[in-house]
Order: sequence, then C-alpha cells, then structure tokens
Amino acid sequence: MSLETKQVQEIKEETQNENNQQEEQKTVWTTKKKILVALMILLIVVLLVLICLEIAYIADFYKYKDTGVDGRLWTVLQRQRGLFGEAA
Repeated sequence: MSLETKQVQEIKEETQNENNQQEEQKTVWTTKKKILVALMILLIVVLLVLICLEIAYIADFYKYKDTGVDGRLWTVLQRQRGLFGEAA
C-alpha cells in the first residue's frame, strides 16, 4: 500500500472511533434524561398526594370544628390539642 492509502485508512479509522464515541455519549444522555423524567414524574405525583391529604385534613378540621364528634381524620382531642397531642 502506498503512503496515501495508509493515511486515508487511518483517517477513516479515527472518524469511525469518533462516531462510536458520540453514539455512546448519546445513549448515556438519553438514559440520564429518562431517569430524570421518571424522577420528576414521581416527585410531582408525591407532591400532589401530599396536597390532597392536606386539603382533606383542613376540610375535616373545619367540618367538625365546633362539634364533639370525631371527624374522619381528626379526633376531638386532636382538634383541641393538636395533631400530636401538644397543647397549642
């Protein structure tokens, strides 16, 4: 082989190696992106559940506020002394 064909072949190998590295980086980025999206969805779902529970506790508190009846979530003592029984 002549010197030119060896150089051309080396250049082809280098570009092939660069392309392979770029492909690997793309797969790593797509994997990280998928994990990030899944975590964000999970975080949003957890926050929505917490907001719903908070609304339910507030609604239960106000519905049974001045009655001697236990609510669905709060007992009479919890409404008077707080959720953990501490004097307010």
